[in-house]
Amino acid sequence: MSVDTMNYKELHEENATQNKLLGVNDISLISTIEVVLDVVIGRARISVSDLYELNRGSVLELDADVNSPVQIMLNDNVVAQGILVVSGDNYGVEITNTIHDDGASDS
Repeated sequence: MSVDTMNYKELHEENATQNKLLGVNDISLISTIEVVLDVVIGRARISVSDLYELNRGSVLELDADVNSPVQIMLNDNVVAQGILVVSGDNYGVEITNTIHDDGASDS
């Protein structure tokens, strides 16, 4: 068996950030892609037997307080919080703060 020695170029941190595929402020390549945001107002946990008992007029009690902010989700990750509002004939969400990658909020 033959073993060859490989020589690798050393990567310097300043080169790594200069050669990013997408720059921090450059979203032109992806700006027209649509994403789906989910707005979660609360959750309910019930048994399967209770699920089968649900019918028109049934009320599910959610785990969220009336004054709790709603969660705005992207790919199952909370990206923002807000409050429900009425926008014409539709519901809307007024964003009250955003959530950063490190979990810190931006109120």
